[in-house]
Amino acid sequence: MSSTAGPISGRWHTPENKAIVEIAPCGAQLCGTIVSAVPLPRTTTPPLDTHNPDPALRNRLIIGMRLLSGFVPGRGNWTGGTIYNPVNGKTYKAVLTLMPDGQLKVSGCVAFLCQDQFWRRAK
Repeated sequence: MSSTAGPISGRWHTPENKAIVEIAPCGAQLCGTIVSAVPLPRTTTPPLDTHNPDPALRNRLIIGMRLLSGFVPGRGNWTGGTIYNPVNGKTYKAVLTLMPDGQLKVSGCVAFLCQDQFWRRAK
């Protein structure tokens, strides 16, 4: 594992504090696992992966699920990985970039169209 992976290892709040994702080495790459998630409105049950394209996985808990997979250090960012979106059950190519203000820019892409999220480090 390259020493450049260190700056993004740790726990991160997703937008609107809906989840905390822990980024850590998984083999020679970096991966991210959901370690905490907010229950859906008007429920007390932990969220499930109800939109997964595989019906056999739709009852699995979001907590403990790998959200980010396969990232390797690039030039100022981490590339080659994917992000799974449990809201729609789709997986996207992604790039992770540590911003000068300490936020983590998570860019999920389809073809040449990308959407960015900014995650804050959890304390």
